[in-house]
Amino acid sequence: MRRAVKEDPEIALAHAMLGAVHFYQGRLDLAAQELQQSVRLAPSDLGGRMWLLVLGRFLGDDEEGARATRKFIESEPLFWPARYPPRGITP
Repeated sequence: MRRAVKEDPEIALAHAMLGAVHFYQGRLDLAAQELQQSVRLAPSDLGGRMWLLVLGRFLGDDEEGARATRKFIESEPLFWPARYPPRGITP
């Protein structure tokens, strides 16, 4: 992923997947940066948006998580992972 981003920093999917790797490594600040970059580059891409939602939920920001969940469901009503609300977040 790093190589792909280095060769072409405009590839949103590479930023999203690099953000996911950082997330699993526990490097949450780097994950947030990469995921935000992914969403900036491709606002309608489901991958980056979903990982950013996962990160927000993981960090426990329930208000922001609920807002992001509602926004995600409005734009992609059939994308079922956005409907899975951990910790009592109601869409």
